[in-house]
Amino acid sequence: MTRLKGYGGRVLRVDLTHRTYRAEELDESLARAFLGGRGLNVYRLYWEVPPGVNPLGPENKLMIATGPMVGFPHGLGSRVNVTARSPLTGLLGDSNAGTHFSEEMKFAGYDQIVVEGRSDRPVYLYVTESGVEFMDAEGLWGLRVSEAHEAIRRELKDHRVQVAVVGPAAENLVKFAGVFFNVYRAAGRTGMGAVLASKGVKAIAVRGDGYVEAAKPDKLLEVMDEMLRRIYENPQYWPRRIMGTSRILMAGNRLGFLPGRHFQDPVVDYAYDVSGERLAREYNVKVRACSAGCALPCARFFVVKKGPLAGLMGEGPEYEPLAGFTVRVGNRDLDRALKIILKVSDYGMDAITTSEVIAWLMELRQRGEVSDEEVGLRLEWGDPEAIEQLVDMIAYRKGIGNVLAEGVKRASEILGRGRT
Repeated sequence: MTRLKGYGGRVLRVDLTHRTYRAEELDESLARAFLGGRGLNVYRLYWEVPPGVNPLGPENKLMIATGPMVGFPHGLGSRVNVTARSPLTGLLGDSNAGTHFSEEMKFAGYDQIVVEGRSDRPVYLYVTESGVEFMDAEGLWGLRVSEAHEAIRRELKDHRVQVAVVGPAAENLVKFAGVFFNVYRAAGRTGMGAVLASKGVKAIAVRGDGYVEAAKPDKLLEVMDEMLRRIYENPQYWPRRIMGTSRILMAGNRLGFLPGRHFQDPVVDYAYDVSGERLAREYNVKVRACSAGCALPCARFFVVKKGPLAGLMGEGPEYEPLAGFTVRVGNRDLDRALKIILKVSDYGMDAITTSEVIAWLMELRQRGEVSDEEVGLRLEWGDPEAIEQLVDMIAYRKGIGNVLAEGVKRASEILGRGRT
């Protein structure tokens, strides 16, 4: 096989029903026509998943793929795409994350992993250059993302192994459950975690010792140097590095486009209290990156340093979760918002959709279209206790959470309210 430059060169197909796998050579014409992980995944989804397939049935296929920039030591590419027919929309489901997983997958020689069929019992896949091991995951089923991630690394006795995990929300088929990399990195949108869990897969662990070749190494270095120079000289470099996308919240308040109280309040008087600027000043202790050589490490590790939640720590949040669990739901308590965001991720749910269904329900309560009795708790804007309880109820499909776990469109159809 002549190895295609910039690629691992192989597509890994995993048949869960028969517990078999095979590695296929990556078609060069396909790689050139459909550039990157998203292109490869969408092409294969279109041609290999027939119309009308149940997104949570064994006929659906879940694909994980990377692009040709991943794996080079320049920090300009570390993204991975997860794609399947979406259980949330019934249409194209595609989500993207920045993670070490993408590089490790490439170093194992794979540009794309295609997961087919359904396992008759919980498994996780251990992928290496030599193939796939179907590992027992009975003891992992029910664990949160962080717990399962740690347990798999312990079992494999390898701190370098990279793991994609689903949480209990995916196991309960919450329609917006995601696939999580490096614990905090979410391919959260469109329900890809629910698809993977519906196949009986708790996680995919990847370990590779290979490398990626460039067709023109000198030219690559020249282009890389120029791109890095432009990045470092850009006036937005340091603000983005220090705050990531969390800095959008204050900008949104200045420009009048915040989703306050489910888009009723585009400007709020407490924006700084829940902002990326405050996080940077009072909470953030370390900058983190998607890959070791990232040109713009914009993730942050935070620690709550005082108050009832002192000692709470984690990565993030970016703008959407931050805004989602503060202004969107009317919550002024940043500490509680951080706790809720970490819980949403550990359950394995998309923070954007989770905050949206909760804010939507809060607006219905404000209008008098649902009662506290129907919801199962007292529901008021900005009440972090109620918000956190709803997160628990959604993840485990309890009470009204069973309805919200379907997403806003389907929930409005079930309740017969909230369509306008």
